[in-house]
Amino acid sequence: MMKMVNFTSQRRQAFQRFMQERDLNPTKWGRLAGVSEGTIRKYLNGKGGKTLNAATENKLAAAAGVTVPGLYGEDYDSPAVKQVWIKGLVGAGLRVSPWTSGMGEGEGYSRVPWPPGIPVSDDLVAYELRGESMPPFGDGAIIYVRVSDALPGPDLHGRLCIVELACGDLLLKTVRRGYTPGTFNLHSWDGRDVLEDQRLVRGAPVVNIKL
Repeated sequence: MMKMVNFTSQRRQAFQRFMQERDLNPTKWGRLAGVSEGTIRKYLNGKGGKTLNAATENKLAAAAGVTVPGLYGEDYDSPAVKQVWIKGLVGAGLRVSPWTSGMGEGEGYSRVPWPPGIPVSDDLVAYELRGESMPPFGDGAIIYVRVSDALPGPDLHGRLCIVELACGDLLLKTVRRGYTPGTFNLHSWDGRDVLEDQRLVRGAPVVNIKL
């Protein structure tokens, strides 16, 4: 007699493998996703029903940077883990390259993993940090921003941002109002002199940093 495959158990095992491969535990993943640790543990132990509800699946998938089918190893049409293009370098005390270096939407120097806790539908790009003026973020840190957030304006005030200056410099700075209308003061975190009354081509608030 042919042995019947338990589909529910198979999916639960795939879910467990997904967590192991990405070093996720119920506490850490639940915190990132806004899902209770108990909900994840009950599902893993087979005590929380046969399936997770759709809202919970969506939250967990977004926090892990995958599609919902990807949680169960069932995303056959696209990579299980979405990646982000590194578009160039950004300076923390050093002068570096322009915003996109002339690259298109699907281009970059290399790709890095999607940051946890950010919906996979967002339009992220990344930059590699050069310099040491924004501790604890040092040389080699990966800075993530949303393309759609790139603008000069009041939404940047008081926030950690990647900014492009009129001279072409691309910097990681905390942005505050300048003394002259239409300008900004750019602050480092290590106490070095403020760059005052700078005119920005554009800027974008940082949404995640990978050290």
